[in-house]
Amino acid sequence: MSNITRMVGKEIAAPTTVGNGTSVSEARLVRVYNGAGTSTFVAVSTNRSDIVGYGSITVGDGAVEYIEKDYSDVLWAGDANVKFSKVGFTH
Repeated sequence: MSNITRMVGKEIAAPTTVGNGTSVSEARLVRVYNGAGTSTFVAVSTNRSDIVGYGSITVGDGAVEYIEKDYSDVLWAGDANVKFSKVGFTH
């Protein structure tokens, strides 16, 4: 069974440092697409000024992942060719 993805915001290039991390318009669910040409990390933090509550995953080239987070948590990635989109979905 496939998911139906509801697009809620524009796709943006991932920032590449925690200091520039984005909440992706305070999204609770973020679609991540890795167009970097290689596997790269995507990280989350509860704070832009430090790596507090930090977590990360590796996303394969061409892969799509969905990350659930708190509204104020910020995301960044190892490459600006990673794209983030605020989404919602139903099954």
